[in-house]
Amino acid sequence: MPSALTHSYTIQPVGLISADGKLLPTLLVVLKEKDGKFGPLAQKKLFTAPNLFVVPSSSGKLSKDLVHKWTTEVYCKEVQDISVLLLDSRTAQNEKNIAQSTPANKQIHVKTTPKGSTGLIQPLDVFGFRIWKQFVRYFYDLVLLHDYPINIHLQNNLLKIQCITHNQMSSPRQRVAIRRICESFYSLN
Repeated sequence: MPSALTHSYTIQPVGLISADGKLLPTLLVVLKEKDGKFGPLAQKKLFTAPNLFVVPSSSGKLSKDLVHKWTTEVYCKEVQDISVLLLDSRTAQNEKNIAQSTPANKQIHVKTTPKGSTGLIQPLDVFGFRIWKQFVRYFYDLVLLHDYPINIHLQNNLLKIQCITHNQMSSPRQRVAIRRICESFYSLN
């Protein structure tokens, strides 16, 4: 598929899961944008939803500034005064950057998985995202199977799919599954 029709993006539900398995109400979505900014027209036409926190980046991945923005504008507003944040070992997403973004009334205990181990030991990467990815894949497959006239790779369509997926993964049934995944994983360690 031509690259002009696709967009790179990152979602981050990992840091938004409480110990009881509940997804917190906001999903971070980082969209790849030329120059790392939304143009005025793109900003105006961008799909918005209360459960999405959408930010642009030139790579489609988290940067130090985006980690700061996410920590202050989303994470710290959603968690209690003391929390534990399990991160993978990405450069921008580290204990120092989180600490610099944390207000004085919050304590965030950052735990970082060793480099190269996220897919092996991070509970949601190992177990939980399989469900998430299958749900997203279902939409792609339906569009292809029924030859719907939808360009599923457009940013607004990607955002709509992630919005719906986040909504469905936030259901009480999924909460039980996520909690059990985390409990069984940590009981092994």
